[in-house]
Amino acid sequence: SIASSLLGAKEIYAYDLDDVAVRVAQENIALNPGMDNIHVAAGDLLRGVDLQADVIVANILADVLIHLTEDAYRLVKDQGYLILSGIISEKWDMVRASAEAAGFFLETHLIQDEWNACVFKKTDDSSGVIGG
Repeated sequence: SIASSLLGAKEIYAYDLDDVAVRVAQENIALNPGMDNIHVAAGDLLRGVDLQADVIVANILADVLIHLTEDAYRLVKDQGYLILSGIISEKWDMVRASAEAAGFFLETHLIQDEWNACVFKKTDDSSGVIGG
């Protein structure tokens, strides 16, 4: 969240199921001046969230990522992005299938050793995306 702010994101909403993670995030934000645009709260993935976003980022286990793709599609603005990481190779196909079933198109796929990260786009124009 801090990096997003430093890179120019206007409003950032961060959610975590773990209360300790929320507290530590708030402490880290407080240690960095000018981060008043970051809002941290406890939450269960994207359930109950109604804010539209240009970008949603999640770096958690693949078995969890597949449970947020439909809500992410609902919340990402048209032409927006869903960035997912923390995906081990053997789970990559499952995550891709979940995001594509929700309506996203794969735009970028990065691999480092056994880890995968990807950028999906919400668009009606699949030209310029992998498989488009």
